[in-house]
Amino acid sequence: MEHDDRRKHRRYEALFPMCLETRSGWKFVAMSDNASQSGLLAVTAAELDPDAEITLFFKLSDKDNEHVTVQGRIVRVEDNDSEDSGLWPTRVAVEFSSPLPEVEEFLAGVDSVRLRRDSEST
Repeated sequence: MEHDDRRKHRRYEALFPMCLETRSGWKFVAMSDNASQSGLLAVTAAELDPDAEITLFFKLSDKDNEHVTVQGRIVRVEDNDSEDSGLWPTRVAVEFSSPLPEVEEFLAGVDSVRLRRDSEST
């Protein structure tokens, strides 16, 4: 769990798949790197432009009917220097059009389980 004083919301390490859809209807697969209730950082093979408006689709639980759909704007695009295989060559930072508290609630719950599990194994 990471919190930077410049950020409005706590950021959590989070790895989950998602679909990004551009205004022109193009759909791309992406994988989150970290997320908060106000946005996320993801890796993708898509070539996306900063300031592009997109729609994201992802799930926060194993329940089939619990999908999240959120509008957002790409605020940063950069090469993914940490990826050697080339599968995810691009990192994109996305700001949600409005905060999603349920994202932080879910990620905080996952993070607390991970912290408990880590402390039990030491």
